[in-house]
Amino acid sequence: MPPLALRASQAIVALLGLAGGFATKIAPPPQIISTGFATIILIILFLLVVAARKERKRTMHRHWIPLAASFGAAGVLIGFTYIFAKQWFVFTYPSGSDHELVRGLWMTEEAAGLSRMDPAVLLENFGGEPHLQDAWPPLSTLVASSGLLIGYVATLVALYGAIIFISEGLFGSD
Repeated sequence: MPPLALRASQAIVALLGLAGGFATKIAPPPQIISTGFATIILIILFLLVVAARKERKRTMHRHWIPLAASFGAAGVLIGFTYIFAKQWFVFTYPSGSDHELVRGLWMTEEAAGLSRMDPAVLLENFGGEPHLQDAWPPLSTLVASSGLLIGYVATLVALYGAIIFISEGLFGSD
């Protein structure tokens, strides 16, 4: 592994570790795919920052702090939107367990009449997890899952990007 890629992966692992599992706790299901994808995007971001730093040391130094503020503000806004969406679309099944499922954006006609029910109870009425598509069409759950994944990755990129940019602005050498 090239030294730059090794440095990038070590930095991202350190950032994710310092957050005390924050990235894993807010990840949409399945968490393994979400955090893995986000880590790859963060490594790419870190490599871009390192490349920009090496390319233009003098001109970029004064831009790191405003860039960090922009990323931080975007991260907070995107993060609140993502958390709201996650609370709406993700539910535990069976109720009270740790197993999370994603409900879709729209319901089947049969399930629409029962839309006031708790999603876990609704799913139980259709026969449980194997019958998820009877309550929410597969495309509906795919769109919701994709939206959650994009929101999660955008939140992490913005927040960790702000940390990377502020550290470059404060501690980067000219």
